Amino acid sequence: MIRLLFTSLFLFTVILNADAQLSLNSYFQDHMIFQRNDTTIISGKAAPSSTVELTFSRGSQTQTTTADEQGNFAIPFEPGAEGGPFSITLKNNNSTIKLSDILVGDLWLCSGQSNMEWKPENGITKGSDIVAKTSNDNIRWITIQRHAASELQTEIKGKWEICSPNTTQRVSAVAFFYARMLQDSLKIPIGLISSSWGGTKAEQWMDEASLATDERFKPLLADYKKGIKNEMLNPFSTALYNGMIHPLIDKAITGVIWYQGESNAGNPLLYAELFPALIENWRSKWKKDFPFYFVQLASYRYGEPIYAAMTREAQKKTLDRIVNTGMAVTMDIGDLNDIHPQNKQDVGERLALQALQKHYGKNIQADGPVLDEWLINERKVIMTFKNMNFKEDYFAPLNGFTVAGSEGKFMKANAYIQGNQVIVDSPYVNQPMHVRFGFEEELILNFVNEKGLPASPFRTDEIQMELPPK
Repeated sequence: MIRLLFTSLFLFTVILNADAQLSLNSYFQDHMIFQRNDTTIISGKAAPSSTVELTFSRGSQTQTTTADEQGNFAIPFEPGAEGGPFSITLKNNNSTIKLSDILVGDLWLCSGQSNMEWKPENGITKGSDIVAKTSNDNIRWITIQRHAASELQTEIKGKWEICSPNTTQRVSAVAFFYARMLQDSLKIPIGLISSSWGGTKAEQWMDEASLATDERFKPLLADYKKGIKNEMLNPFSTALYNGMIHPLIDKAITGVIWYQGESNAGNPLLYAELFPALIENWRSKWKKDFPFYFVQLASYRYGEPIYAAMTREAQKKTLDRIVNTGMAVTMDIGDLNDIHPQNKQDVGERLALQALQKHYGKNIQADGPVLDEWLINERKVIMTFKNMNFKEDYFAPLNGFTVAGSEGKFMKANAYIQGNQVIVDSPYVNQPMHVRFGFEEELILNFVNEKGLPASPFRTDEIQMELPPK
């Protein structure tokens, strides 16, 4: 009797497993966009040890795989060049799943903190009419729901949406304007994976090993251990990597756009090491040196200007230190009284200029003035810049410049563009030796080139910066 009962239960379990329903990882949905000319892993669950068949409507391509003993399956999928709409059909035993209205194009991961997360419905001061009217089947996105996790996750929650007046209010505003400019120029489908969380630090977006194996970053794991123990609601180190990045690393992407740094501005010297490490961490996970374009901190009254200035310098040094990167400068469009400046259109489009020039090879200007040479002529400093080509008779006064003599005390300076040079002098400094721009006080800076692209803060000195107590 016992043997008969055991046999019956065994047969029931086998039949149940054989009829297990086919399911896909939640990322894979109708209306999604796949990365062109790259391999994405399509994953899900099926009956253990059963065959899963995938058919792609483009040329009726078919491939199969076998689920493992736990029922997990993974199929490498290469969608080919841009195009669509297509469909994908998966079959397993008596179960069938069909994904419809699939496009193939370029897919960008959009991450960071609140200025990337900011949606048009939260309020924007420029481009609201564009948001309200834009309908474009070739722009689509998925917004990843917030998930801080103490362990690595494989699933995300979010819904693929098509760009329309009914959906654009709910997507990242920066990402929307970025995608709109790319799609308008390239005429291919552009997909966005929006994975961001306001008020977060860079270390929360990095994996545990990258912090644990680096002596500079080990102390940052203290809150990670505390978070695991107490299951804290607020995100802790590595928590956002675990929950919102790791589930994506087997999904092919073109690259990343990033808007973050405000929450690390209290320790700019550490951020100078942490931010490049984050870029390298993500590239190692995707096994691809993809383009990484980021936004430099905008003007805002942080309390001690030097902290923000040094954070911007850390970002600028990352640009010089890590290849295949680009930086959108926003010193002219910030808001001194709001850490969330609501001009998101220029931010998104400046990031798009970086991508169009550096990744897609368009013959356009993407950067503002960059210091090239400078010389001292008595009381004046004469500076020449790359990416600046005004008419010879152009003249404009500039703010944000200071100069110092041999004693290293920086004083407010007069500065103006004359032709294609910037002339700097100060009535308080007889023999100038050093020049700084955008370091001494928080201002909406007005130094832009003829294309309206601003200069990043810079300094000619290498004086070690002393950070005052906060």
